[in-house]
Amino acid sequence: MDLKAKNLENLTAMDIAASAEIKGKLVKAGVKCGSSTIDKFLTLAHKLRSKITILDKIIIYMLRIRGDISEEQRNAFLVVAVLVATATYQAALNPPGGFYQANAGYNNQNTSSGNVSEGKAGTSVMSQVYKRLQGYRLLDCEGENR
Repeated sequence: MDLKAKNLENLTAMDIAASAEIKGKLVKAGVKCGSSTIDKFLTLAHKLRSKITILDKIIIYMLRIRGDISEEQRNAFLVVAVLVATATYQAALNPPGGFYQANAGYNNQNTSSGNVSEGKAGTSVMSQVYKRLQGYRLLDCEGENR
């Protein structure tokens, strides 16, 4: 294959190449331009790209090793992540104070206080407390505005 072959317009394959990818392949094959220098056809990326030396490769490898975590650390992070996810899931399913029960009879022997408020079965016990806390918070905010 003649790498310096020219067409009727005195252009080589390098002169005709339209894309940077084709130009890069032709440069690697050793094709020379017929009417101009190769530098004219090289893109800025090709000019700025530097060759990685063996020393650079060794330094990059050592930095990657240093950045890796050990298997024990990875397992510890995994355990912590699972515990956080479990606690979040549990808090969503069982809110603090639990739920009001459907058949909670108040004539139970274990009830120490006769002052038990009845809630709708299946609603959160803390929802009643939260509503009261919201009321106190609103009253507190009104006091600060005066």
